[in-house]
Amino acid sequence: MAGCVIGVDPGERWLGVARAAAGSAAALPVGTIDLRSSADEGRSELRALAGGDAVAVLVAGVPVRPDGGLDEQAARFRALGERLAASLGAEFAGQEERGTSDAGVEAPARAGRGKA
Repeated sequence: MAGCVIGVDPGERWLGVARAAAGSAAALPVGTIDLRSSADEGRSELRALAGGDAVAVLVAGVPVRPDGGLDEQAARFRALGERLAASLGAEFAGQEERGTSDAGVEAPARAGRGKA
């Protein structure tokens, strides 16, 4: 199926959205969706952020535990991604995000080491 790739970064309230045009390897952020104020889990807003293009693949970040397992939050985020992909007629791909939150916290601390 030809079409763009949509990446979503689910959270408890917000859904970050990035889009890569068909054939492009670079996804650019296109917006966020407030899941608490959306009547349909962000489906209509997501269609609008796709820019009217067909969506071939929806990639959702899934924060897995260090052992690779899914906790309750990760299972909810994965299920949301699957429902959004189905509503767009797109293939679903879960992107494992093991330890990515820790990396963002530790990077500024490492950058400051060794400075007076």
